[in-house]
Formats: sequence, C-alpha cells, structure tokens
Amino acid sequence: MTEFMSVEKNKSTTSISVKVFFDQEFRRFSVSGKTTYNELCELLQQIFNIDMKENKFTLRYKDDEEEFVLFSSDLELDEALSFAKQNNPPILRLFLTKDYKEVEIEEEEEEEVKEEEEEEEKEEEEKEKEKEKEKEEEEKEEEEKEKEKEENFEQCKGFGRGFGRGFGMRGMGRGFGHKHGLPFGHHHHHPFGHHFGHHFGHHFGHHFGPKHGHPFIHHHHHPFGHHHGHHFGPNHEHPFGMDCPMSFGMRGRGRGSGSGFGKGFGGGFGMRGMGRRLGKIQKKQIRNEKMEFKKQLREQKKLFKKELKDQKRQRNLNKYSDYEDQLDTLSSLGFENREYNYHLLISFNGDIEKTLNFLLNEQN
Repeated sequence: MTEFMSVEKNKSTTSISVKVFFDQEFRRFSVSGKTTYNELCELLQQIFNIDMKENKFTLRYKDDEEEFVLFSSDLELDEALSFAKQNNPPILRLFLTKDYKEVEIEEEEEEEVKEEEEEEEKEEEEKEKEKEKEKEEEEKEEEEKEKEKEENFEQCKGFGRGFGRGFGMRGMGRGFGHKHGLPFGHHHHHPFGHHFGHHFGHHFGHHFGPKHGHPFIHHHHHPFGHHHGHHFGPNHEHPFGMDCPMSFGMRGRGRGSGSGFGKGFGGGFGMRGMGRRLGKIQKKQIRNEKMEFKKQLREQKKLFKKELKDQKRQRNLNKYSDYEDQLDTLSSLGFENREYNYHLLISFNGDIEKTLNFLLNEQN
C-alpha cells in the first residue's frame, strides 16, 4: 500500500495543511513548521490506525525536479516542509508506503530460524533414541550370548562324557566267557564246538587226550585235534573266563563314542554363536546406514527449503516488474516520471485507469 500526502501552505506562516493519500483514500490535517518526524508519524498512526513502529513504512515526497525523495528524519522533514512553503500554490506530495517486502523477508527469516531449531531438536531426539535402542539391543545380545554359552557348556559336557562312556561300558564288555566257569570243554560246547571247532579240529586235539580225564575228543563233537592241546591242560582250565572280557569291553569304544559326540555338539553350537555375532554386526551396519540416510535426507530437505526461500525472495524483489507495460503506457501519454508512476501503480494495485485519472486530476 502507498500513502500519498499532499501538503499545502496556509496563509499563516506557522501552519501547513497536509493532504494524505493512504490505501486509495485521501486524508487532510495541519502541522506546524516545526513538526518533527516522530510527531508526524504519531499523527499518521492516529488518523489511519496503523503502527509505524512495529511495521515498516516509507515516506517519500516529490521535489522540484520531479524526483521521488525518501525521508525518515527531522532534518529531511524540514527540507520537505521548506519545499512546500516555496511552491505557489504551496503543495508537497508525500507517499507513505508499507514495505511489504521487508516484512515478508523478516517473517521468512524468523520462520526459517524456528524451523531450523525445531529440526535440530528433532534430530537430537532421534539420535538419543537411536543410542538408547542400540544400547538396549547390545545388552540383550550380551545376555543371550552368556545364556547360550552356559547352555552350550552343559550340553557339550553331557553328550561328550556321560553318553559316550555309558555307551562304551556296555558295548562288548561281556562278549565271551565267564569269570569262573567249568572246564572249557563242558561250558563252551556250543560256542566253540559250533563256531570254532572245525578250525581247531586238526591241529590241537591229540594233545588233550592223554593229559585230561575228559579229553576233548570225547566231549566235543568237533575235537581240537593235533598240535596245541597241551596249552589248554590243567593250568588253563578257564582260559577265556578271566582276561578276555576286560580286554574286549571296558575301554576302547566307550571313549571313542564320547569324543565323537562331544566334538559334534560342541562344533554345532559354536557355529550358532558365530551366526548371532554376524547378525549383530549386520544390525549395526543397517542402523548406521539408516542414520546416514536420514542425515542426507535432512540436508537435502534444508537445501530444498533454502532454494524455495531464495526463489520466493527473488520473486518479491521482482514482483513489481509486472507493471512494466503500464509504465510504458503512461510514458507514452506524457507521464514520464517512471518512479513516481511506479508507486502510484502500487497504490492502485496496478490499475492503470485509476492511476491515469489520478495523474490527470493532479495536473488540474
């Protein structure tokens, strides 16, 4: 908006009549020749119900060279009033323009600062939440890891020793003979007569005949034969009862099975633990990637907002260029003061007919 003020000198040398144009309307009041700039502003605030302190307004007047002169101090106002007294008829035209551009820029800057502060606070909150979440996950993983170690230890211990030895103790420990049986021929008629008799028939039998009261030829249908019967005489009445069961059964396979099961289960749980560690590393990498992506997104958002604000400011600076055609038209009609005509067009919201009528009435 623009305010136009026309000042006419009264016949009295101490009073000046002021004609004010504001928001497409005229107002008129009188001031003394010693009126200060602040007093003039107070009068304008009362008449037009505006606040010139909170909002920025610009006062201008048209001098004897048809230039549009800005003033904002007592010294400059005195010059404007002196110029009004010299005119015949004494007249001084003043424009009061509300500087929308400055107001918009200030509001944008305040809004921008507020948005940046909110974004920073939000970013800090997100970082704190991420840290807390990461800490909780690490504590949870540590607890699971410790629990898993205990379970693995108990399972490996149970399978590696208990089950292995149990299997070994009863594997083949009592496969052959008895500790204190009767003579070899009587008790082992079936196992050795059936399975091994034909192997020993031709080689061992003749030595058992003369030395033993119950020769093997009589009691066994498959006698032990020719060569080595004397080895099984009175001194070897129970040859297989005492020694062989211990040698075949007590050890050997018991420990073998224990070792195999222990290593198998232990290795399996070890791989499981490694899988959990790899999962933890992957989760941490994913969290870091998410945080980096959010950071880049915030930076891009800031740049985009900055570009939009720069574009808006540029539009504000160039928005009055839309009056270029109207200014050319007024110049072709003889009104060549482009700056003066430019502010008139602003006052009339670009309406060239109202601006032209005002200029014509001003000449009359």
